[in-house]
Amino acid sequence: MIIYRDSDIISFSNQIKDDKIKEKIPVGFERMISHLVHFNRECYYYKLVDVHQLINELIGCQFAKILNLESVEYKIGKMEEDKYNTYVLSKVFFEENYQYKTCYEYFKTESNKNISMLQTLFSSIVLSEFKLIDRLDKQTIIKLLKLIALDLKMGQVDRNDRNILLRIDKENNIDLAPIFDYGESYYKRENLFEIYSNSFITIRLNKMSFYNLFERFPELREYIDILKNISLQSILKRIEEENNISFTDGEIDFYQKQDLQKNKVLKKIELG
Repeated sequence: MIIYRDSDIISFSNQIKDDKIKEKIPVGFERMISHLVHFNRECYYYKLVDVHQLINELIGCQFAKILNLESVEYKIGKMEEDKYNTYVLSKVFFEENYQYKTCYEYFKTESNKNISMLQTLFSSIVLSEFKLIDRLDKQTIIKLLKLIALDLKMGQVDRNDRNILLRIDKENNIDLAPIFDYGESYYKRENLFEIYSNSFITIRLNKMSFYNLFERFPELREYIDILKNISLQSILKRIEEENNISFTDGEIDFYQKQDLQKNKVLKKIELG
C-alpha cells in the first residue's frame, strides 16, 4: 500500500465543473464531460485508479519525459466527496484552432470503414488501406515510434484505437496529441513469450520478426534501447520524490521483477 503525504495530494470536488470546455471535447470523448473539474484557473480531467493503475500512470509519464514524448502529466488527487479512493488528474490539453479525433473516429470518417482493431500503424494492412504513413510528417512518425517503444517497455495491453488521439490543424495536417492512459500495464504472464499484444501493437514473438520495421524505422531500435537500459527502480525513486509518496518493499519488488521480464521481451524483439 502506497504511503501518501496528504499535503502533496490534490484535494478536489466533483461539484466544481467547467462548462466552457465542453465544446472542445472531441467526438468519442463525451464521457470526459462528467469528469472535469476546474481549480487554480485550470481545467483537469480526473479518473479513479487502484494502486497498480496509479503506479503505472506515473511510470508512463516518466518514460514519456525520457523519450521527450508529449504526454499528460498525472497528479495524485483525493475527491472531497470520496475520501477512501485515489484519483489521478491531468490538465485538459485541447487547444483552439485544432480538431481532435481518436484513431477510431479518424479512420472511420476517412475510409467509411469501422475499424474495431487497429493493429500496428505500420502494418502492411493499415498502410495499404489507409496509407497513413504517407499522411504523416517525420516528426509525427517519430512520436508514434516512441509510443510503440514505451508501450512495449510497459507491456501496455490497452493501447487501442480509441485512446490514441490525433490533433488535426486547419490545413488537415495530422499530428499526435499528448499521450495518455498508461494504467493497463505490467501484468504478470504465465508464458513470457506468448502473444504479446494490444489493439495498437500486435507482436507474435515466435512468428513475426521486427526486422522489416527496424529496417524502415531504425529510430525504433534506438528508443527501445533507451528504455531497456533504464532502471525501473530509479524511476520509482523519482516518482516517490516528485509526489512525496513512498512505495512498499512489495511494490518495488513486483515492478523490478516485471521490468526484468519486459526487458527480456524487448531483447527478443530486437534479435528478431
